[in-house]
This record gives sequence, C-alpha cells and structure tokens, in this order.
Amino acid sequence: MSARPAGLPAEVARRAVALGATDAVLLAAAAVSIQDRLAAFCRTPRCPAFGQSRNCPPHSIRPDQLRRQMGRFAHALVFKIDVPAARLLTDRHHPVARKIHIIAAALERYARRRGFSRCMGFGAGSCKPLFCPRQTACPALRAPFACRYPRAARPSLSGAGIDAFQLARDAGWPMQPLTSASDPQNAPDGLLMGLLLLG
Repeated sequence: MSARPAGLPAEVARRAVALGATDAVLLAAAAVSIQDRLAAFCRTPRCPAFGQSRNCPPHSIRPDQLRRQMGRFAHALVFKIDVPAARLLTDRHHPVARKIHIIAAALERYARRRGFSRCMGFGAGSCKPLFCPRQTACPALRAPFACRYPRAARPSLSGAGIDAFQLARDAGWPMQPLTSASDPQNAPDGLLMGLLLLG
C-alpha cells in the first residue's frame, strides 16, 4: 500500500486493505467527477439491472442529488480489487463485485465508529445479481427498507454517475475499457472499484 496522509482518513484507508482491497487511495471529495451521461448509460443502452433494485437507477441516488450532497464530504476513499480480464468479462467477476459492496458497507460502519458522522459507500455494479440473483424482484422495492442485505448492498458507482475511470487515473491505477468484444487472452488485467465518501 502506498504512503497515505496521517490521521483518521488514512486509518480508514488502511482498514480497506485489511478487509481485502488490493489498494486504497485517499482523494479530495471535490475530485470526484459526477456526470449525468454516465448514469444515463444504465437506461440507454439498457443495463439488465436497470430498475431491478433500490440501489440502481431510477430508484437510487441521481447524479444531481449526489452533486448537491458533495459539499458535506471532505475525503473520497477509492479502493480496488485487481481482477484478471478473463474473469471480468464473465459472470465469474460477481464474487469480487460482491466483495467490493461488502467492503464499502463495512468501511461505512468503521468510519462512523471512528467519528465520521457523514459516510456514503458505493459498490461495483448492481447489487441485484450479486446478493439476490434468485429473487424475481427486489424486496426493497416491494416494501420500503426491506432490503435483504442492508449491511452489504450499496448503490453502484455508475448508477450515480461517478466517473470510475477518472477516479482510477487520480489514484494512479492503470485502467482500460473492457467490452464483450475484448479478447480475454490479450486484454490487460482490470480492476473493480468501490468508493467511500467521508465528511
């Protein structure tokens, strides 16, 4: 893990690695880029998870809502788990994405215990296929606050319009787009990323 600033935010960053992240980097919250067009990709081209859970659009926090809240946060802790391209290009990345959600949620609780009154975590992708793949519908949409995994499932970075590629660049992590057309044998290894906002 790289050298980090001293103090409680750095302690939370070290906790992310202890929980299983490959690396964790502290950035200024103001460095987080939030773009409507990125969240719009959930709708067009339509993501299979669109509308399927409380943590995905159109039910989750919108970019304009998140932008209004960003003044409450001072730090952005971005963390990653490195994943081979061959795994990222299939459903075999789901256990890693699930772990990103779990780490983000665990960091929220840890940061609150350490004195941060404002914490907001984001995971990698939709929580629906990661935690409730056999549920025909998200219970939290049928009955408010009835999420089956409230201590683990978090909103997705992309659904909130957060620019993950910009976060990776700011953190110093090489990251290239992978698509269904990518050759897993020749594509570079990738990563899955989570974020914790701290105020």
